[in-house]
Amino acid sequence: MGKTIIINGAIITLAKTDIQCPECKTIYFEDFYYKQMMKSSSGLIYKKCKQCNEKIGITTNMMGDSVCWLKKNERHN
Repeated sequence: MGKTIIINGAIITLAKTDIQCPECKTIYFEDFYYKQMMKSSSGLIYKKCKQCNEKIGITTNMMGDSVCWLKKNERHN
């Protein structure tokens, strides 16, 4: 979860931008997905984990924190 701090009356919000593969727990930093995320019109992308080869869904929540999940666990209604 990100953190909000107040410095001299200014509000600064720091977002959590690193993600962890839910399958193998490999940690990826923003440079792993940033360029592709900026090109995405939906704000949702999929990347393959370099360690376990699972497809990971990546997006951000309303606080600006990065969120990821395994594509194979998605449910379609």
